[in-house]
Parts: sequence; structure tokens; C-alpha cells
Amino acid sequence: MHTGSLLSRLQLLQKCEVSFDWSDRAGMPEAPDPALTGFLEFKNTSAWAKAYGDLKKILATREHLPTAAERETRRKDRGR
Repeated sequence: MHTGSLLSRLQLLQKCEVSFDWSDRAGMPEAPDPALTGFLEFKNTSAWAKAYGDLKKILATREHLPTAAERETRRKDRGR
């Protein structure tokens, strides 16, 4: 999978709510089941933890390309 796609998935996983109890849907009778819905919505589920862990393992194998800010800092450090 393309690194950009992986980073987009990482951002989506990071945007998930912490738990059902802390969400705006806490008044519902029960939390949605990711196995039934197909969606990861809360970080305190085992499905979210597995998806996040698997994604981080894949990203750890990818080359790090410096951001624009990192490149700028390096240029300034070389100029000193």
C-alpha cells in the first residue's frame, strides 16, 4: 500500500473517539460492534488496537522523508 494511503489511515485512526462512554452517543443503549458494522469508531476496542499496531509496524519499515520544517532546520544548521 502506498505510504500516503497508510498515513491517511493513521490520521483516521487517530481521530477515533477514546471510548463509547466518552462519546456523544453515550446515551445509546449499547456500543456499536465493529465486527457487525465494519467500522472502527473507538480507541478502547481490541479491533482498533490491532489495526493501529499493524499500521505502525508497516510504517516503521518505510523510509522517513524529512518535512519542509525539518529540511529548513537542516539548512539553517549548515549555515552556522
